[in-house]
Amino acid sequence: MVSLFGVTPGYFAAMSIRLERGRFISEEDRRGLPMTAVISRGLAERFWPGQDPIGRRIRQGPPDRPWITIVGIVGDVRHNGLDVSIKEKFYRPHTQFPASSGFAARGMNLVVKTAGDPLALAAPIRAEVRTIDPSLPIANVRTMEEVVAASMARPRLAGSVLILFAVVALLLAAVGLYGVLAYVVSERRHEFGIRLAIGADAADVRRTVLLQGFVLAGGGVCAGAALSLALGRLIRGLLYGVSAHDPATFAVVPAVLLGVGLLASWIPAHRVTRIDPIAALKAE
Repeated sequence: MVSLFGVTPGYFAAMSIRLERGRFISEEDRRGLPMTAVISRGLAERFWPGQDPIGRRIRQGPPDRPWITIVGIVGDVRHNGLDVSIKEKFYRPHTQFPASSGFAARGMNLVVKTAGDPLALAAPIRAEVRTIDPSLPIANVRTMEEVVAASMARPRLAGSVLILFAVVALLLAAVGLYGVLAYVVSERRHEFGIRLAIGADAADVRRTVLLQGFVLAGGGVCAGAALSLALGRLIRGLLYGVSAHDPATFAVVPAVLLGVGLLASWIPAHRVTRIDPIAALKAE
């Protein structure tokens, strides 16, 4: 689906939209002159793959509408939020918009780029607009930071909830691993006591317990990684700037989980070296 915009020449500079080919809309693109348009890269690739659309003509609507010449291509812009796909854009000069579309714009957004506090210009801009037409309503004055924050509110909430669940799951996994190893150590107390009594090195006994914890944690990590690869497509809509199968994520997260697993294994491994062999044998 293509998004249609009626813009003035300064719009692209104010929004920091990059020109890739051709030219921007200028003051020369006025009412009564040949119709012009600037399109996004996505729109160019969709309708003219491998071709140069500059100079091509299109018509907006039924056959009685005038032809519009493409004069420029600009970069794609996420105008509708971070959680939706990028839509192709079709930019028309504001003065030519009614003649080519067949209807007048019922509302507009005024974009102002400043070097200082943008809200400091809100009152002067309101006063200037009122000198043009006192009946024009001006509402929803926001900075670009506020616009971006509003568009990211839902993804951030979903991300925060997922992070909370992930932290809880990590803690539960650590506690569970600790509990399993503590139980294994208690069941093998007599065995470890005999090993220590016949001269086994405490470090070797400790490594035995740590290795067992590493095997358990490694098995869980491998199973989780396999499930993540299989089900990653389910969370693609919640991600921005990173893929569901990001290599860095699949490298860091398993390392963190293995680290937590070894940390949870350390306490039982440390306790086993403090077993009194005589007491262990008497308890048996």
